[in-house]
Amino acid sequence: MNKLLTTLSSIALLTASSASVADPSSEASTKLANINEFQYEQAFVSPPRQPLVEKDALTTAAVEQVTDWQQKNAELQARGSISKDRDSFNTALGTDFWIYDSWTSVSDDFDYDGYYTQLNVEFDADTVYTRAYVYAVIYLGIGDVFESLHVTSVFAIDAQSSLDSFVVESELISGYPPNDYEVLIELYDADTDELVALTDGYDDADLAFIPLESENYEVIEERVVIIEEHGGSLSGVILLLLAGIGLRALRLRETH
Repeated sequence: MNKLLTTLSSIALLTASSASVADPSSEASTKLANINEFQYEQAFVSPPRQPLVEKDALTTAAVEQVTDWQQKNAELQARGSISKDRDSFNTALGTDFWIYDSWTSVSDDFDYDGYYTQLNVEFDADTVYTRAYVYAVIYLGIGDVFESLHVTSVFAIDAQSSLDSFVVESELISGYPPNDYEVLIELYDADTDELVALTDGYDDADLAFIPLESENYEVIEERVVIIEEHGGSLSGVILLLLAGIGLRALRLRETH
């Protein structure tokens, strides 16, 4: 019994909270993201080049020189970060291309603060031509300042088809503090590098006020229970408490 009382009196529970937090300040200026591209509900690979007889800007010689987009894609991926503000947007664009609609979705909020690390951007670009080859630049912005997140590979759009929408999945790794971001999408003619269409949060509400943060800003709390054993002084207190409980039980039995 004495051993049991000593064991009971020696247990103290200490609950501590610790935060698993990467230091965001060390990576604040380094913007990193993992990107995946999809079209027709499958991982994207640029299609082989086909002649585009409808486009007056293309000569037969230019079409014959480009049989695939491997070199073009390499050049696009080698581009550095692009920054621009809203005042610099070129709104005097032609009418041969347009972005019919766009959608965004978010996921992965590990610290439950309302800001997400996974962003999916889907857009449906259309053209007056039967087929055209284009690429897009996806930007994230706060206020009126935007910085490029990703330059896509060259992909094909077919007239006004609703089946050729393009999807960019982004996992934000570092460099994006918690905020409500705006998405800007620029569409370029892959043959001429001419900006042919754009859309942002002013045009489409789905591109505005997107709560995002990169993974290095995630704060995850962990609960740790520490058990420590102590002998001596507390045993007397526990013994008195147990004696009191036993005396009370005895009195209750005597009254019944």
